[in-house]
Formats: sequence, C-alpha cells, structure tokens
Amino acid sequence: MVVLGATAVLAGGAAGGRRATAQPARSPELPDGGEQCADARQRLAAALAGSAPDPRLDERLYASARCDEVEGDVGSAIALLEQLRARVPASPLAAQALARIGALHARTARHAEAAAALEAYAKTYPAEPDAATALADAVAYRKALGDDAQAIDDTRLFIRLFGGKRPAEAAGAFFGLTSIYEQRGKPDAVVDHLRAYLKTYGGKGGGDRVVIAHARIGELRWQASCPVKTTDGSCVALAPARPMQCGPASRRAVRVLGRDPRAVKEAMAGFAAAIKAYDAAGGRFAGGDEAGARHAYAIARFHQAEVTYERYLALAVPAGLDFDPARPAAVKRSTARFSAWLADKQRLGAQATDAYARLLFEVKDPAQAIAAAARTGQVALAFADALYTADLPAPVARDPDARAAYCDGLTSVAAPLEQRAIEAFGACLRVAGALAWSSSWSTLCERELGQLAPDDFPAATELRPSPPATAPPLDVEPAIDRLPPPPPTAP
Repeated sequence: MVVLGATAVLAGGAAGGRRATAQPARSPELPDGGEQCADARQRLAAALAGSAPDPRLDERLYASARCDEVEGDVGSAIALLEQLRARVPASPLAAQALARIGALHARTARHAEAAAALEAYAKTYPAEPDAATALADAVAYRKALGDDAQAIDDTRLFIRLFGGKRPAEAAGAFFGLTSIYEQRGKPDAVVDHLRAYLKTYGGKGGGDRVVIAHARIGELRWQASCPVKTTDGSCVALAPARPMQCGPASRRAVRVLGRDPRAVKEAMAGFAAAIKAYDAAGGRFAGGDEAGARHAYAIARFHQAEVTYERYLALAVPAGLDFDPARPAAVKRSTARFSAWLADKQRLGAQATDAYARLLFEVKDPAQAIAAAARTGQVALAFADALYTADLPAPVARDPDARAAYCDGLTSVAAPLEQRAIEAFGACLRVAGALAWSSSWSTLCERELGQLAPDDFPAATELRPSPPATAPPLDVEPAIDRLPPPPPTAP
C-alpha cells in the first residue's frame, strides 16, 4: 500500500512523523538561524552583486531560502528556491529546490501549488529516490482537492514511472482510485475498475484487497440486480394493508420482485471469490487491512444468506383456501396446501436464521453483526406478517364469528413469532448500544420495536454519530443473550 505523507499535511502541518513531501537527498551545510543566517544572506548579496558569476550561487540561494523557512517567511523562501531553479538549472540543488517548493506550499495549505510542484519534480527527476513519494503525495493532494481527473492521471503516471520497481505500491495506487470512482456515483465504473485491478495485480497488492475487491463487486452487482430501490435491503414492494386481514393495519404484505439473473450470478460469484480468498488466508493479512477484509468477508456471507431470505419472503400463504365444513374435500385440499406452505416457510426461515446466526457469532464484524440480528428479527416477523395479511377464505370473510375464530387460530401461530422478532430486534439494539453504533440496521430494529411494543420501546429522538465502516473484532456474546430460535414447526 502506498502510504501518502500528505495525510499529515492536510491534518495541519508537516511536523511529526514521516516528512510529508520529498526532501533533499543532498544538501549544503545549512544554517539554523541567527548569525549563521546573517552570514548566509551577506554571502548571497555579495554573490548577486559581484561582476563575476559565483560558482556557489546555488548553495547561497538554497542556504538563504533555508533561513527564510526557519524564520517563517515561506513566501520569500519559495521565491529564492524559484530563483535558484531559474539561475542555476543544472545544479543538483535545482531538483531539491523543486521538491522543497512543494513541501513549503503544503505547509501553508496551498495544496494545488504543492501538488503541481511535486508532479513536476517526479516528472523531471524520476531517478531521485524520493520522486515516487513526491508523486504519491501529489495524488493525495489532488484527491483532497476533488481534482479527480488529475489524481487519476497522476496515479497512471506513478504506475508508468515506478510500477516496474515498486509493484506493491503501484497496486496500492491503482486500488486507491476506487474511492474516486465511488464518489462519482457510477457503480458500473467501480465494478470495471475493481475487475481491472484484480486482473492486473491480483494478490500483488495484498490478499486483503483481493477480498475487499471481490466483495465490493458482489455488493454492487447485487444492488444493481433489483429493478427498484430496495426496502431495508430487500428487493420487495410493500402492499397496502388489506381491507380485511387478521393483523393490524401496520402489518403489510410484501411482494418479492424479480432480480436480474445475470447480475445476481455475478454478485454471487464475487461473494464466493471473496469468501474463498479470506478463508484461504485464514483471515490473516500481515501488513494489510485485516479489519477491512473481515468486514468485506462478512458482507459476502451476509449477502449469501440474503438469497435464502428473499426466497423465504416470496413464499406467500396460498390463495383460495377453503375451510368450509360443508365442503370436506375442499377443506382437505386446503389443509394440505396450507401445511405444505407452512413447512416450506419454516424450512427456509430456519436456513436463513442459521446463516445469520453463524455470521453473527463466527465473524463478529460489528456492522454485519447488527445487520444479522436485524434480519433474524425480520425472519420471524415476516412469518407472522404472512399470516396476518393472508387472504381470508370467502366463507370466513362473510361470517363474523367464523372470521373471529379463523383469526384467533392464525394469531395463535403468529403471536409467538412476533415475540421472537421482539427478542431479536432487542438483541440488535443491545449490540448497537454496547458499541455506540448507529446504522440503518439499528434504526430498522428500533422502528420495528416501536411498532411491536411501543410501550416498552418508545421512539428515540437523540442524534447518534455514524461509526466507521470497519472496527476491531467484536465479542458479541456479552451483548446478545441469545438468538431467537428458528420459526416453529407447523402446528
């Protein structure tokens, strides 16, 4: 990974840590101020006033620039260094002067000028030992300035000039462009870029980036596979409350929309590749971004479970059920259909719940742990909602007493599922609270609890900071007492 020294400069100065920009590889004896600087300035004045050229004019200019820098007159220091480059362009100090100009512009937060100087230094003096670092710093400045086009050009130049001898750094520079394509809001461009990275560099840039790249490709292709904006991450459309349904009007049926098969296939291939790369390394990436790789791995595992979850959501209560005792044959057929549906719903629900539970307890990535807990609650609640929003059989709908009895029967199955959902959403909030972690998933858990148990979970109004995307491994056991069990077997 290319470590860009510009970070220190952009944070408020070059003091401390690695120097932010290229520094002279060879310098004359430099004054530290006081009498030394007075003497240096006298020597420069004499050199400029003399009738014959001073063979050490470059050193006089450089030393005086150093004095101005030490005394805080950065503008005068830059002017002297520019004069050195103009008057003695063949001097070895001309290269150092250009690098120093970049550093001084950065010190005064003139990042565009700093980037221009460092770009010129790397292009003009690519053999200098610090030329690659200078150009990497220029990339950082261009990114900070929002000059994406120049940042891309600088990165390509870095790869062309230094990639042969610095393959790992070239890979890091190329991978670093991902953030620019992400900011442009063009998912297809991000996917193309990451695929190009994997094809060109593969593991040369570190196994952690292989995991991250594959998982991000999968995530973007999964998002693209849904024809509409997703609801809580699912490709569904919410139906209005039915005029006659057993559950409250706040419970609504969902209709799962068809995803694009090709995009889904590409997404699953990306997730599978990310998981394979992570498992092959045992989750260890020395010198790399292990937290980022673990987060990407968790995303891949989560989305594999999402396939099962959406299949589960798509299983709606069979329509046209007939439980009129006057038609025993119809009752028998309806009972068989309903029982088969209940068994299938339970099976898929158990599979999804198990996948989310394993993600939570095995991977322990904070963001995805909260997402997995939220989905576990949604699995139970979706089962209950399917019952609450089912079509009422015609004979039942016409007879108030029959309707009441029918709904009581459904409620006896749905109510325990609601309770399991409350437990899971509560676990979700306990994890989020333990981590001081606010996200769309914790908001989902809070929203659902506000509907299911408003007295126990009133809506919160305080503002919460958003956490970083990745964090150290999470020990979730103290935060979550237990996961709710899978949906019950058919009664």
